[in-house]
Amino acid sequence: TFPAGETFLSEKAAWAALAIAGDVGAAERPAGNEILALLSERERQVFRLLGEGRQVREIASAIGLSFKTVNAHRENIKQKLGMKTSAELIACAARLAHLP
Repeated sequence: TFPAGETFLSEKAAWAALAIAGDVGAAERPAGNEILALLSERERQVFRLLGEGRQVREIASAIGLSFKTVNAHRENIKQKLGMKTSAELIACAARLAHLP
């Protein structure tokens, strides 16, 4: 069990969160593709489109999903990467949007 208010992250998610926050040295940071490896193929697609500056409704229309489904993917991405805010997600997505 964890003390009240604490959250468990897998090792990969913890490294991803630290790399995104800039709390570890560049040599220790996982590569962007390691961060993307935490995500499903659909989540990576949504992540890249967010990184391009697209809104959830635009993404939904572009890939043929409902707004609610794309929003659920966005929330799952935040959770997997240990992010609390949409601003963190967008900033990370913008930095990594160019990766395959």
